[in-house]
Amino acid sequence: FVCHFSLLIIIFMSSFLKFIFVFSLFFIIVKSTVPVWERQAMVDLYNSTFGDEWKNSKNWLDGDPCENNWYGIGCDAGNNHILALTLQANNLGGTLKDSFCYINYVTELSLDVGNHMGGSLPSCIGNLTDTLVFTIANNRFSGQLPSSLGNMTKLSIMHFGTNDFSGTLPAEYGNLGSLSSFDISMASIVGTIPDSWGNIRSAQFDLSYNK
Repeated sequence: FVCHFSLLIIIFMSSFLKFIFVFSLFFIIVKSTVPVWERQAMVDLYNSTFGDEWKNSKNWLDGDPCENNWYGIGCDAGNNHILALTLQANNLGGTLKDSFCYINYVTELSLDVGNHMGGSLPSCIGNLTDTLVFTIANNRFSGQLPSSLGNMTKLSIMHFGTNDFSGTLPAEYGNLGSLSSFDISMASIVGTIPDSWGNIRSAQFDLSYNK
């Protein structure tokens, strides 16, 4: 009888532990609402732009970016995706890594004024096709402007002025027919405006102080 009772206890405890494991796993999955690649993109951003030296890095690297309200990050109503990254005047340095392109639901990227990031923009940046606002003015970005930006056809505001880019204006930007404001003044751009830019009819342009 004792052996039989002990066996029942073992079976019960085994089933109970399985239930606890499955329930815990379900809770973790539900709680971690942002896809792992979006979170990793933000971790990479923190590390590659010297996050320890930011003026405000409240809650960064602590759990989920949306659930834990990482400073400067805005999310959708269900906290399932990162929709906005607003880190103006926050002392970001360093560079942007290719993983930055993994936040492909983002609609606003405001990284201008009071930051000093450099290097080239990732060539994959054009994958962020839902972006409406992209501002990186007053940084130290260099290299060619990525032609892939021409894929971001929803862009309304694009401010890239006061950087150290090189080369000419890509013809592919003629696809940006939704632009209302485009500023690339004082950005070391050379050459003439491509004919394809004639497709952009309603934007206010500032191309001053280039070559």
